[in-house]
Order: sequence, then structure tokens, then C-alpha cells
Amino acid sequence: MSSYFIAQNNYIHDVWNSAIYFEDCVFSVMASNTVNNTGSDSLYLAYGGNNWIHHNVCSNSGVTVLNIPPAGDRQGIGLQQGTNDLIEYNSLFYMHGSCFDYYYEVNSEVRFNYGFSCGQAADTDGTGLLFHHNIFDLNGIGKGILCAQAYNPSISPVSNNIPQVCYNNVVYNYTYYGLYTDPGLSAGVVMRNNIVVATQPGQGMALLYPGVDSDYNLYYCTAGSLRGWQGNGSLYSTLSAMQTGSGQETHSVYAAPQFVSTNPVTAVDFIINPSSPCAFAGQNLMAAGLLAPTVGYLDYLGTSIPQGAAPDIGAYELVLPTPPTDLHIVP
Repeated sequence: MSSYFIAQNNYIHDVWNSAIYFEDCVFSVMASNTVNNTGSDSLYLAYGGNNWIHHNVCSNSGVTVLNIPPAGDRQGIGLQQGTNDLIEYNSLFYMHGSCFDYYYEVNSEVRFNYGFSCGQAADTDGTGLLFHHNIFDLNGIGKGILCAQAYNPSISPVSNNIPQVCYNNVVYNYTYYGLYTDPGLSAGVVMRNNIVVATQPGQGMALLYPGVDSDYNLYYCTAGSLRGWQGNGSLYSTLSAMQTGSGQETHSVYAAPQFVSTNPVTAVDFIINPSSPCAFAGQNLMAAGLLAPTVGYLDYLGTSIPQGAAPDIGAYELVLPTPPTDLHIVP
């Protein structure tokens, strides 16, 4: 087991397997690396705990390198059976698999990351996980966020059955469903304050199996008819039908999110306008007891939440101008 190991400021390209692989590391760091063209996952973290992966730029995982076909998972950042790891401020482009892929991870946090044109936003498999304030423009080729509350006493790193919370993410221009769960691993999954926007006809909004708790999300499709929402085994063509029939999404809305850009691509394009229906429409997760008091309640830019009567839906919290307090009235 390695402690306080640092892999930083490297440029790594054309690697048959993973570019950087930490196994049984604790209190170690992968930071500010640039990775391009890997046959397997760009970055991988297995076992150990309390590690920090941040400010890496990764592209093109799962490609043929030196005439060797791709091997392994072909994901962006892989997390396997670790605990209390922090993954933040990474940029992931053109992953053949998922931007983030977990395997029985416990109590780890993935936040403030940006993914573009990947095969999937994330597959969060574990317990006690926080997955929040991430932005995914999947460029019409990738699936949304899959959440699975997975615990196995024989292979999970520690005894744990704490719910995982997926909140304040943006999933844009995806295929299949924007948010979805596993049919046998949905109990203990909480989804809140996420923006899901399809830009192609026939895409699903959310696929929710029994046991999940999903609410205060915003859904929208910019083109054609929807596949709809699926809850408790039934398919619903409208959000109101989903709310009535499944008991999920009680406070969620179907409306255009009003991003500051009409054609969002970069992370800042997904900031919302003050007139957005996302403004002050989310749930205060700290007040609701879904986040521990020790968890920092911050948005993608580090702004404290909430800035108004209630948090905003999405990755950014609106900061409205403060009116002056020392007004001088001139007669």
C-alpha cells in the first residue's frame, strides 16, 4: 500500500492500457495530467482511500494503440472498491465508455467535472456516494447517469449501506435516458435538482425502478416526441402522468431550462438565466437532511448554496445583484 504518492503534471499518450493506475493507495494524488489515446480507462483508482483526483484533462479512451485493439473498460476515470476518494475539476472528452465508472465504491465524492461526447455520463455503483454539480454534453452519442446502490459484504471495502445522492448535475444531448437506475439496485438512490435536456426525438427522460427517490428535477426535449418517463414498470408520455402514476418527481418540472447560450457546448454555457424555471426551484438538501453538515454545499463555481429562498436546479447557483443599502434621496 502506497501513501502520499503524487502523479502530477505529466503528458501521457498512446498507452495500450490505463495511463495512470493507483492500486491500494491512500492519501495520494493524481493532478494536472494530460492523457490522450488509451486502450483502457484514462485514470484508474483501485482500493485504498482518501485519494484526490483533480484538474486532469483526458481524451480518447478505448482506442486502438500501436495496432493493439482496446482492452478493459474504456472509461474516463474508474473507481474500484475505494473509500472517501474525491474526484473534481476534471475534463473528459471522447471517452468510448463512461466518463466515470464505479465498482463497489464507498463514501466517495465526484463533483465539478465536465464531460463531452462520451459513451455515457456516469455509472455510479456503490454506497454513500455523492455525485453532484457535474456537466455532461454527450453530443448525441452517450447515455445519461446510471445510479446503482450496490453493496456486497464480501467485496465492498467497508461495511456501509448509506444512500447515494445524485444532485445538481446537467445531462445534455444524450441518448437512451438522462437519469436511470438498475432494476435490482435502486433502493437507496436519491436524485435531486438535476437538469435533463434531450435534443433528439425519441429519447427518454428518466427510467426509475422501485426504491429510487427522484424529485425536484427539470426535464426538457428540444426536438420531436419523447420516449417519456418510466416508473415502477410503466411508461408515461408526460411528466404529470409520471407524477400521478408512479409517485415520483412530485416537484419536478418540464420546461426549457433557459441556459445563457442557446447552443451550449462549454461548461459556462450551462449557466441559467435569471428568468429560468430552474431558479429557486430546487430542494435544499442540507435542510432536508440528505447531506451531512460536514459536506460543503457549493455549486460548480464554488458559490455557496442557496443564494435565494431555495437552491437552483442545475450545476450553477444564480447570484443576483445586491441592491445598495445607503441610498441618498435627492429632493
